[in-house]
Amino acid sequence: MNTLRIIIFLAFYFLLVAWSSSAELSFKPFATLPKHIAEQVIAIYPISKYYQHFIVASASGELFILNASKRQPELTPLNHKLLTEKDNSRLLAIALHPNFDTREQNGYHKFYSAHQAAIDQANTKASRIVGRQFNKDSLEQDIVLKEWQLSDSIDLEEVTVREVLRIGLPTSTTAKVQLAFNPYHRAWDDNFGLLYIGLSAIKGFATSPLYSGSILRIKPEQFGLKPYTVPPTNPYVENAEVNQEIFRFKLSQLGHFTWPDRVNETLWIDHQDEQTHKISRASNPLSTVFRYKNLEISDFQILPYYGNQADQLFGSTLVVSVHQDQPYLVSLTKHASSSDYQLTPIIPLGVELPVKLFHDAVGGVLMYQPSTGILSRLVNNLADSKETLVTDSNTGLDKLIVFLIMLSLTSWGLWHTYRRINKRRFSVTSFYQQQFNHLELSSDHSVIHLFKPHQSVPSKSLAIGNLAGIKLLINNISVVELSIQQGMTNDFDNIWRQTCNVEKREKMTDGKLRHIQLAITDSERQIYLVSLYLRKGDNRISKASYQAALVNAVDWAWRLSALLAPETTEQRETSSDVIIDKSRPIKTRKTFLNCSALAKAKASSPLSSENTVNNSDNENEEKCVEESKVEAKTEQIADTTHAQKADVDDFHLFSTTNTTEEPGALAENSGLTRGQTDTQIILALEKLVSLKKQNYLTEEEFEQAKAKLLNGLM
Repeated sequence: MNTLRIIIFLAFYFLLVAWSSSAELSFKPFATLPKHIAEQVIAIYPISKYYQHFIVASASGELFILNASKRQPELTPLNHKLLTEKDNSRLLAIALHPNFDTREQNGYHKFYSAHQAAIDQANTKASRIVGRQFNKDSLEQDIVLKEWQLSDSIDLEEVTVREVLRIGLPTSTTAKVQLAFNPYHRAWDDNFGLLYIGLSAIKGFATSPLYSGSILRIKPEQFGLKPYTVPPTNPYVENAEVNQEIFRFKLSQLGHFTWPDRVNETLWIDHQDEQTHKISRASNPLSTVFRYKNLEISDFQILPYYGNQADQLFGSTLVVSVHQDQPYLVSLTKHASSSDYQLTPIIPLGVELPVKLFHDAVGGVLMYQPSTGILSRLVNNLADSKETLVTDSNTGLDKLIVFLIMLSLTSWGLWHTYRRINKRRFSVTSFYQQQFNHLELSSDHSVIHLFKPHQSVPSKSLAIGNLAGIKLLINNISVVELSIQQGMTNDFDNIWRQTCNVEKREKMTDGKLRHIQLAITDSERQIYLVSLYLRKGDNRISKASYQAALVNAVDWAWRLSALLAPETTEQRETSSDVIIDKSRPIKTRKTFLNCSALAKAKASSPLSSENTVNNSDNENEEKCVEESKVEAKTEQIADTTHAQKADVDDFHLFSTTNTTEEPGALAENSGLTRGQTDTQIILALEKLVSLKKQNYLTEEEFEQAKAKLLNGLM
C-alpha cells in the first residue's frame, strides 16, 4: 500500500506541475500584414506540409502565402485572383479540402470559394438553389460556389476552376457565408468530404427555410453530369417543402458554426434568436448549449482548442468576450457538478475589438487584429523564449507523455490492488471459509448444530422436527434425495459410492472443482449446505480426504434419515468404514474376457471335446455369456452420448423401460448380478450428467430421467 500511495502522490504532483506551467499563457505576435489588406482578411489557413506557412485570403479575391518561419515573415501574393472584374463583388468565404496537404489523394491542393454576384439569367446551365416559394425571375443576386485545383507549387497561374452551385437571393443585400469541412473526419469515414455552407438570414424573407438562416450540406465532387450530390443522410431529402440540400434552418442571425471535439459529430452553432445570443447544438430540434448574458461577443465566433500549449484548455471551446470591461479569451466548459456550461476567463487580450480567431497547424489558437494586421499565437510564457515553436511543442508533448505515464502507473496500481482484494474475496478458500463444514447432533438427538471453519460455537442450530429433506450432492449435482416420505436405502448407499467412484476417475485439471456437500432443508424450504470436501485442481481446501468425506456424507445421510423418516429407512447392510477403490478402474468394456479369442482357441484346439473341457473353461464360458449381455447394455448407453437432441428421447425410453420393472426382475431378465445392475445404473447416471453438461438435456429433463432411474431401484 505504501508503494501505491507514492505512485498516486507522484501522479498528482506531475499533474499539478503540468497545470501550473500551462496556466501562464499569452498571445505572442509573430507577423504583421500590410495595411492595404489588413482589414480585408477573411480567412487564414495553415499549410501543414510547410513549416509555419499560411494561406491568407482577402475579400478582394486575392490569395497570399505567409511564410512565418523566417525572422522577418514574408507575404507573397499568388498571381491569380479568385474574382474577376465581371464579378463586381467581394469574396465571402473559402475552405480548404481536408486532403489539401495529402499528396496523391482526392482533394490534394483543392479548395472552395464563395462570392456574391449579380444574377445571370442567361446562364441556364448553372445549378441554382432557390427557396421553394420563389421563382428565378424574382432573384437579384447569386452566391457562387467554385472549386479550385492548384498545381503542386500552389500557383494560381496553373489552376483549374469549376462552378459547383449557385444560391439565388431575392435581394441585393450582402449575405454572410461560411464554408467548412469537419476537420476530424478521415478518408474512411462515411461523411468525409462533405461541405457545410452557412447562409445568414435574409431580412424580410425568413419565411423561406433557405433564407431563414440555414446550413446546407453537399458532396461537392462532380458525379456524372451533376456538379455536386446531396448526401442521403440529409434530414430533408424527402421533404418537398424544404430544399434537400438544407441541413438545419431557422437559425436567424447565423454567426459561426464548428465541431467542438473529435468524438461528437454534432455541430455547435453561434447565432442570435429572438434577441437572445446563444450557442446551440445542431440536433433536431436545436438544443441550447449556452445563453450569453450581458456579454459583448466578438464577431459571433467560437473555436475548439486541441493544441499543446495550454493543457487545461484541451477539448474546450473558446470565445472572445468582454469581462470586467476588458476583452478576454474565455473558455466554454461543462460544469463539474452538472451538465450546464459556464464561461471561464482565461487571459485578457489587451487589444481592441474586433478580433478573429483561427487555428494553426497543430490545433493551437491564432488571433488576428484587422485594425492593425497583427497576427499572434497563444504561447506558454514559462517555455524558454529562445526556443522555436517545435521545441515548445515538444515541451508540451513531453509533459503530456509524463502525465500519461504517471496516470498509467496509477491506474495499474489501483487495478492490481483491486484484483488482489477481489481475488481474496472471491477465491475458493474464501468461499470455503464462509460455508458450513462440520455438523453435530445433540446428546438427545433433537437438534443438529452446524459449524463454520475454526468455530467451536455453532453458527446455526436446527431442530430435527423442522427438517424436511436431505440431499447428497457431488459437484452441485444431487445424487441422493431423502424426505419424510423417502428414507435412506442400501441402493442409495451403493449409488452414492459408485457415483463417487466415477468422479474419482476424472482427472483433476487446473481449475476443476470437486465438491461433496450435504444439503439440509427445513420446513420453511431454507437450504443449508455443509461442505464436507472441496478441492480445486491440485489444491485440497478441506482437511478431510476424498474417501473420508464421502463416507462421512453417507454416514450422516443414514443417521439423519433414521430421525427424519424412520419407517422408510432400511437396515444398513454396509458398514461406515467401507473404503472405495483408490485405483483408477478401466472402463468396464475393457475388463471383459476376450471371449472371441477364447472361442477360437477352443475350436482350433485338437484336444477340444466334451471330455477335455475342464471346470475353468466352463466358468469362463459362463462369464462370457454374462459379460456379453452387460456389454450390450453398455453399448446402448454409450451410443446415446454421440447422438443429437433426437437421440436424447431414446435415452429417456431406455431409462423408462428399465425402471418400470422391479429390481429383482431386471437382474433376472438380463442375467446380471446385483453389482452389475448397480454398475449399469451408475453408468446411466454418468451419461445423464454428461448429456446435461453438453446441453442435450434441460434441467427438467435431467431431473425426470434421474428420478426414473432411482425409482427403478425401489
